[in-house]
Amino acid sequence: MRIVHLTTEYAPFAKVGGLGDVVQGLSKALVRFGQNVEVIIPLYGTIEWERLEKPGRVERGIFYKALDGVELIFIKSKTYFERGRIYGEEDDVLRFACFVKKALDYLLKRQREIDILHIHDWMCALCAPMYREVYQRQRLGQRLGLVIKKIVTTIHNLSHQGRCKREELVPVGLKFQTLFDKEALQERERPGTVNCLKGGAFYSDFITTVSSSYAREIKDQPTDELGTLLAKREGKFRGILNGIDTDYWDPTTDPFVIQNFSPYPTNIETVIEGKKKNRAHLLKRLKMERKETPLFIVITRLVEQKGPELIGHGLEYVLKKGGQFILIGTLHEAKTKKYFDALEAEYQNHPSCYLCFRYDEPLTHLAYASAHFILIPSLFEPCGLTQMIALRYATLPIVHQVGGLKETIFDIDESSLSPDQRNGYTFNQPSKKGLERAIDRAFDNFQKNGHLDLIKNGLKKDWSWETPAKLYIELYRSLLG
Repeated sequence: MRIVHLTTEYAPFAKVGGLGDVVQGLSKALVRFGQNVEVIIPLYGTIEWERLEKPGRVERGIFYKALDGVELIFIKSKTYFERGRIYGEEDDVLRFACFVKKALDYLLKRQREIDILHIHDWMCALCAPMYREVYQRQRLGQRLGLVIKKIVTTIHNLSHQGRCKREELVPVGLKFQTLFDKEALQERERPGTVNCLKGGAFYSDFITTVSSSYAREIKDQPTDELGTLLAKREGKFRGILNGIDTDYWDPTTDPFVIQNFSPYPTNIETVIEGKKKNRAHLLKRLKMERKETPLFIVITRLVEQKGPELIGHGLEYVLKKGGQFILIGTLHEAKTKKYFDALEAEYQNHPSCYLCFRYDEPLTHLAYASAHFILIPSLFEPCGLTQMIALRYATLPIVHQVGGLKETIFDIDESSLSPDQRNGYTFNQPSKKGLERAIDRAFDNFQKNGHLDLIKNGLKKDWSWETPAKLYIELYRSLLG
């Protein structure tokens, strides 16, 4: 099959959250299963050209690079993509609408038949209505040789849908203006407002999201117009749990880790000893006190979704109990920045605490390979990758039982599960009390060495993209068949 992914992130070149990791991991896995995969992405000003190693130029403003068997196409636009950041501009919807149009024009010129066009999130969702209503209806595709057999849209996060007034999309071009008047793209309760993700869901042949639990949660939101649409399209909507790139996230070969160790529990003592050496190096590097006490970490984007106040409370509670805490987080919202600025001022020189408000790749890997526990108190979580990475590095997750976290982390005290399935600590309500009880149990088990069996269970699990990629291939083939 010839599969084309349209995305705004692709690790390691452009990455803000999990989207870049997901598209990269899925694309690489599809190639391993013999599929022909192309990925189209904006060429942001933030991308370091050295990392691209001089990509080939296809035509003016379009560049090509092959990596891991995947064909990467970068679309350049000085007006829209050389802004110093990927998201957060007032004209984000227009920026990505223009990217989608450029991508479709590029595909037209290539004149190659595409089996599956796979669109990711609201940023690229306008591609489906643009192709159906403009390129296909005006028979541009047939005349110029572009045939897209089926379109799949993946919703990575429903809380961002790409809304704007239709007048804001005038620069996209006159031939698209009638498209933005259609009911399938407009919100009923907001006349004149375009909803990109709604349009993508309406015009796609199939919609996926990143876990079955999140799919159910989306459909159970009657106040959300898009949720109602997805409930109506139940036969064309399902969740497929993400995987992680186990070649990249591999403690056996990880170049950022001081002491490598095998993720397979043939000898749990070797794993524990490896983590101990990494922890000693990490604490020394961060000038933290070295002591035999549980080390908790948080690695996340510090946005409302991730439960910032619960993260802050977890920090204070862990330190109160005598534990240590490392936070590696990127700030994206003014409200959360103010909150964590105050937290940083309070704990700046604390011997058992370290706060880092930028994404530091080497530090992140070393933290996974050193910590005992990772806190993930998200208010909602479509899938989550950090809990899978953590388990692969023998770090136990403490999570709010929601979305993909519910499908991957199973509580130590869950009596309905066999002991070999349990791999962490969960709490049902995103409350301070719920979080405290989970942390208390983690401390108690740590003191009794009861956490070792959980580590073994986490290490046994295959968190790779192999199973999700097979499910996507089955889905693609069923659509084509």
